[in-house]
Amino acid sequence: MIFEKDNLIIVLNELYFGGKRVLKVRYPAIGELFRIDLEKGRIDLMSREEYEKRWNRVINDFPMLSEEIPKYRHYLKVFQISGILKPRNWNYIKEKFLKAIDRNPLRGDRALFIGFDTDVLVNRFSSVILKDVEKEKFGICSQHRLSSVRVNATL
Repeated sequence: MIFEKDNLIIVLNELYFGGKRVLKVRYPAIGELFRIDLEKGRIDLMSREEYEKRWNRVINDFPMLSEEIPKYRHYLKVFQISGILKPRNWNYIKEKFLKAIDRNPLRGDRALFIGFDTDVLVNRFSSVILKDVEKEKFGICSQHRLSSVRVNATL
């Protein structure tokens, strides 16, 4: 099923009110990848061991699919990029970040600048962090060219 992201809540509500409490997401070669429990508001992922066992079975039978079917780390990365799975040390990172953005340069506190390398940007780690903090407490600098930097700041 393909639909626009903005319509996801409508689809989930219709399924829930239609009596569907658990959604199973399947990939033909692997089988059930995860379940979404609408009543409990949780997602149950396949374990690493089970995923790798199924992946290996498919690849043994059809070696040409090894580039087509994602490995477990890619399967997990989808959930991390979307913000569903947090890093293991998420509470520590969030605590440090929240403490750092309480600084006020107008009162003499040192400003905080965080630089993300390309892997972190590609994996949307910054978006996952920034969606959980008070957005009015920080600004964003983005570099367009090596010679010019645009700054959007909120203090």
